[in-house]
Amino acid sequence: MIDTLQLKKCYTRPLGDDELRDLGAFPIFSRKNRIFALNSASNPTLPRITFIFTPNGLMHVMAECSVPKMLFGHNARLPNQVDVYEALWMISKCVGTATGLDFDAADATVSLVHFTKDVQLGEPGAHTAINQLARLRMKGLNKLFFSDTGKKI
Repeated sequence: MIDTLQLKKCYTRPLGDDELRDLGAFPIFSRKNRIFALNSASNPTLPRITFIFTPNGLMHVMAECSVPKMLFGHNARLPNQVDVYEALWMISKCVGTATGLDFDAADATVSLVHFTKDVQLGEPGAHTAINQLARLRMKGLNKLFFSDTGKKI
């Protein structure tokens, strides 16, 4: 099922810097493009909104959130298909309300999606899974594990 989702929509009429600051957006340093971010300080479960301005005069608006956290306030329960449709509607409404833009999830591009699955392990299964995951070696990922004694494994 879906955990993290990022939707992206492109606009030909970009918002100006003053308009973005009035919305509460703040600039982010980038060597390539002008970028602003708008994060809800009052509710961290709402989508994080990013505005990227490309040299060709377009404004890309991205909305990213944890779907279960936005729907349920936590990631302990995974959404079903009906919940995902509700989340898409909520993302559209949140971005539209926060920015004043027409941000319809139905015609936005999915630019990032993380999938997850509930695995019922129980206590013995959890120890086995942790040991198996600890032995995994992935290219480009350096892991350093310590046991309870502080000794390197």
